Amino acid sequence: MCVPNDQVAIGVVRAIRKLNRHGKLLVRCRYQSSVAKLVRSGADVVVTEETEASLDLLRELSQLEHPE
Repeated sequence: MCVPNDQVAIGVVRAIRKLNRHGKLLVRCRYQSSVAKLVRSGADVVVTEETEASLDLLRELSQLEHPE
């Protein structure tokens, strides 16, 4: 599930869980601070924009420091 607002995502996760307790639910959120709330609400996997952006920046920095 991917929506542009973490609070909305929490509400959607809760609503989905009311309909289906057993399906796997992968959620994208903006901030790392929302991960625990999403997991408590029923998300199985949470991917954060903050974390992915940080990892991408580190990969790019590594490429600058050690070009192939």
